[in-house]
Amino acid sequence: LPKKITLFIAIPWKAEMFCHLKDLMKQSRNSSEILKSIMTTELRKHGESISKLVPKLVANPQRIPDLVFSQKKELEILSKTRLVKDFNCEIVFAKEQESTHDKAKNAMPGKPAILLE
Repeated sequence: LPKKITLFIAIPWKAEMFCHLKDLMKQSRNSSEILKSIMTTELRKHGESISKLVPKLVANPQRIPDLVFSQKKELEILSKTRLVKDFNCEIVFAKEQESTHDKAKNAMPGKPAILLE
């Protein structure tokens, strides 16, 4: 069993992008059209990451959760779970943007990245 479990919660712009993506996918499944539309928003500064994510999410829409929460809300929900009791080890909730661990960047809204130590 692990001695420590770290859950990395997705950086806030990813939740914002998921919300845009859900709306845009109601009108189109064309990833280049969707990408073009997202790039007209403030999210443009994350363009490199977004251009890698959007085609994967459009091709596999079940990876987008029905409910997308803010990072703060997601942390709040996860911190109320029984993880400590279930795993009997230290549980750390970390924000993606505050971590230097490579695993952190795998966090998505509704799907934290998990590090077992």
